[in-house]
Amino acid sequence: MPSITKLAAAALVVLSPVVFDAASAGKSDYRQIQKFFGSYVGYTVIAKTEGLSKRGLNIQIVPYEADGFEVQWNTILWKPDGRLRSKNFKVAFLPTKRAGIYAAAARRDLFGHMKPLNPLDGDPYSWAAIAGDTLTLRSLHIGEDGGYEMHVFARKLKKNGLVTHFERVRDGKTLKVIEGELKKVAE
Repeated sequence: MPSITKLAAAALVVLSPVVFDAASAGKSDYRQIQKFFGSYVGYTVIAKTEGLSKRGLNIQIVPYEADGFEVQWNTILWKPDGRLRSKNFKVAFLPTKRAGIYAAAARRDLFGHMKPLNPLDGDPYSWAAIAGDTLTLRSLHIGEDGGYEMHVFARKLKKNGLVTHFERVRDGKTLKVIEGELKKVAE
């Protein structure tokens, strides 16, 4: 039977490449997100039973702190009576211990202190993941009745822009799908 010292040495030899790769994973993850940095503008189309509805969309993906990123987006909706409605969103993400997965950063309260997000108090539980040339943001909302609503924003890189895909799912039922293409604009 091998001694504990020999087993520990063998484990160290076997695991040392893993430890080295884990240490460099943060740097390669940041290079992955950097390819998404920039400002994008365009339109999305939502299919409704009454026909198609067009929305303007602006997305900006920028660095956040030393190794995270922030996604800001503005959606402009044209009402049938000609009025415009605008919605603005901003979420910052920081790396987790898992390669390619980012957690939403805590938010600041009225006094400037960081406050953790709590899905049971109505805050969304949000995270982001990078798989190849697609950045996907997911946001889980817990309803007053204990049900859930999931928002999924997939942003896939294409030459000179992004292809966007949004889904809103409540308790397993898809409520809305919005797709569009955006052009990268000079900064």
